[in-house]
Amino acid sequence: MPTRIPWSPEQLLVAFRLYCRTPFGRLHARNPEIIHLAQLIGRTPSAVAMKACNFASLDPVQRARDIVALGNASRADRQLWEDFHTDPESIAAAAETTYANLTAPAAPPAAGPSIPAGPTEAIRTVRARRVQAFFRSAVLTSYESRCALTGLAIPELLNASHIIPWSENTARRADPRNGLALAVRLEMGPSARASKNVEHQGKKRRQCLSIVEAF
Repeated sequence: MPTRIPWSPEQLLVAFRLYCRTPFGRLHARNPEIIHLAQLIGRTPSAVAMKACNFASLDPVQRARDIVALGNASRADRQLWEDFHTDPESIAAAAETTYANLTAPAAPPAAGPSIPAGPTEAIRTVRARRVQAFFRSAVLTSYESRCALTGLAIPELLNASHIIPWSENTARRADPRNGLALAVRLEMGPSARASKNVEHQGKKRRQCLSIVEAF
């Protein structure tokens, strides 16, 4: 009987990232994205697909849709899901960073002065962009890449909009439940009306969030 190799924290993070950006119906071993990730982390496509389905079994959104996924979630799977529920921004940033490290070309040895330790403005900017990328992919997947109001199904013309704005609640920045897929024109609006609509949009988004959290 072959030895079962535990999943590393890095492998779990990128598998979770894949789950959050992949429609449930595409969580199978023939999906090119799953095949590619399997090659990157040294797992079989079937193992990656099963791990993604384990995450689906923990997702209350899937349960609400009466979708039955695999029930073999490990303790590590459950812990990662709980960590994401508690601090989605940190998990999103870690997942995107891990994937970026997997796919980045090998860098030549650094020459010259060393980079100072600690968070710099550049590091904070990179982190914010990675969190935004995670949030966008997860929200568009949740809405099947369709505008929540118009049904527009062109991903390039959609924004992942925060219900509670990015600047008001850091804990919800990467939480897909705090997002709506909206057509760009609905999100931005005519510039002449934008300032008048800010307060109204905030109230409407908070109403939407209360509905989302009710589920």
